[in-house]
Amino acid sequence: MAPEGTRKKVLKLKSGFIRIAKQTNSKIMLAGIDFQKKIVNLDRFFTPTGNLNNDLRYVQNYFSHYSGKRAQ
Repeated sequence: MAPEGTRKKVLKLKSGFIRIAKQTNSKIMLAGIDFQKKIVNLDRFFTPTGNLNNDLRYVQNYFSHYSGKRAQ
């Protein structure tokens, strides 16, 4: 599931998924699809620290290394 809840281009991620994971003591599975390289990467679990801005930056940085079918 995409954290932003849409398949449209977004400029920043919404923070609800991190808040929910923190409140429920859950980890977030970071997984990316690189269409150009034909790679699906089920990479790692991320445990929210409670610092929402830093957590969002970390997740955003993780996804910045992947490219979709239609570059936006």
